[in-house]
Amino acid sequence: ADYLITGNINRLDFQLSRMDIPITGESQNILTATFKLQFKVTEVKSGKVVCAEEIKQFIDSRTIGAEIPYATRSNWTLGDYKDLLFERAAIQAGNASIAGIYPVKVASITNNTEVTLNRGEGLGIVPGARFLVFNPGESVVDPDTGENLGSSEIQVGELEIIRVNPKFSVARVVSVTAPFKVGAICRPTAPPQPPSRCSTSRAARPNEATRSVSSAIRARAAHAPTRSLQTCRTGWPSASRACR
Repeated sequence: ADYLITGNINRLDFQLSRMDIPITGESQNILTATFKLQFKVTEVKSGKVVCAEEIKQFIDSRTIGAEIPYATRSNWTLGDYKDLLFERAAIQAGNASIAGIYPVKVASITNNTEVTLNRGEGLGIVPGARFLVFNPGESVVDPDTGENLGSSEIQVGELEIIRVNPKFSVARVVSVTAPFKVGAICRPTAPPQPPSRCSTSRAARPNEATRSVSSAIRARAAHAPTRSLQTCRTGWPSASRACR
């Protein structure tokens, strides 16, 4: 293996509560779920850490309706919400790992208003996502070993994704303080929320790297301490009723 991924699940919570609706006399089940993971990607040959990230995901059944219609979730159980939480965390962790090893870069400069990036569908790139642009600076050399540690980075502007193609994306220039260079590194201003497999519009499936991270997260999550999980299991309604 070229890279080793290690990490810890710091938090895994599931809370189920019931809220009464005075006007209708009905009650509503409310589920909240929180997942936090810290991990790092290490290059096996050199032992150098190429990526270190903290992944956070949160699900609230009261707000998730804006993304997934109730008709789709009407028969969901606690397990379905857990699957959604782990899937989102896995996609975010997989994309962060890929970005650490193979960062998004400026592939070509069309004009003063648009650039092409070397990243396409299924890898965390979505229309509207914003990226800070960093031109490579001087090389950084370890004074003790003489090893080239990479290059310094100079922030030169910001981009917004406007079109996503299978193998590349097009972004418009939002701001610029110095001319962009081909090969400039682009880092997201905030991790974009990947579309869910449960939405009516299916997104591209995660690639092999993301699926590997997904398997690792599920394996660790199965043995992680879970707060209030027993409360959820005993209080969870039948499969025909899910959180609205």
